[in-house]
Amino acid sequence: MKHSSHVSKTWPHLVVERPDPLSQLWIGYLHLSSTSPKLHIGAADSREFRLVQCLFSPQNSLSAKYAPVTQTYERIFSAISMSKDAYNARLQVMASAEGEMRGIIESCVRMLQKQPVAQYLSFIFDGTRLRMDVATGVVSSLLSSGARRGVSA
Repeated sequence: MKHSSHVSKTWPHLVVERPDPLSQLWIGYLHLSSTSPKLHIGAADSREFRLVQCLFSPQNSLSAKYAPVTQTYERIFSAISMSKDAYNARLQVMASAEGEMRGIIESCVRMLQKQPVAQYLSFIFDGTRLRMDVATGVVSSLLSSGARRGVSA
């Protein structure tokens, strides 16, 4: 039996689970509907999962209802930053910080686009802001037909 940590029962929602009760690792998933399998995003403390969580709703929490939001790179980076970023000299210099943040965020998006969950996520870059949409309207038809095709929102 998997240990699970999620509150929301609205669809779609984010779920964090441990693969087994003895594991210290928590894995983040996107769950599109009650009849669909959970889609692996990554470790709950990974940049990729925290990016999805940040863009999933303004509340930036697991219990938040899906309400896509456009966030600035600074806001996104504050949500996905890691302790190793303190040693990144380009983030410390004002002239290069914005470009470095954007590069890290774009790298996270590229990593997400390599995963199966990518067919349900659309990322829209707009100047110094980013938005993510989750394609939910086609989930039941994709599941019933067994088709694996890209979805654009």
